[in-house]
Amino acid sequence: MHMFCGHCGAKVEGGYAYCPGCGSKMAPNQGQPIAPVPTTSPSTAQLPGSLGQAVRLNPGENPVKFYRVRKLDPNKGDPEDDDSRTGIMLITNQRLVFIEETGVLQKKFMATETINMSEIRLVEVAGFLSKSLKVNHIRYKLNYVTAFDQFKELDLTTMKGTSSVTLVQAQQVLSGALAQSRN
Repeated sequence: MHMFCGHCGAKVEGGYAYCPGCGSKMAPNQGQPIAPVPTTSPSTAQLPGSLGQAVRLNPGENPVKFYRVRKLDPNKGDPEDDDSRTGIMLITNQRLVFIEETGVLQKKFMATETINMSEIRLVEVAGFLSKSLKVNHIRYKLNYVTAFDQFKELDLTTMKGTSSVTLVQAQQVLSGALAQSRN
């Protein structure tokens, strides 16, 4: 397993106490890869693998968390009957990005929805029969709700979901990034 240096963003194999790129002390990984800290200019090298081709980070934008999720169509009653899509949720200190994955043998990624943190009004776990994480946001002076469920930790090397994450845990991560963006 590898991590990314929190100072320079270099890929570091597990077991190193200091980054071989810049010499900074590595943070404890607690079994999870650490996302790279981007430089001041946008670069596809800031995100692992082909995700960097799907999403370019803005200057000062830092990845907070990656999840494997299902995006629901909020206009449908039953999530099993709608045209929900599975993909990757990227939470940064500036925005939430939903990235769809296409292809079977050659995976390609495309960002299909971006919600700026400044547009988010409320993040809540809601629903009666099937619960989901709902992100209430304003775009072009209109209110929108984007809903997600089936959260899993994302293994950045295989791009597969690993352990399940509760909706409350995902809400806490997104709410924390939202609060940080407003400071």
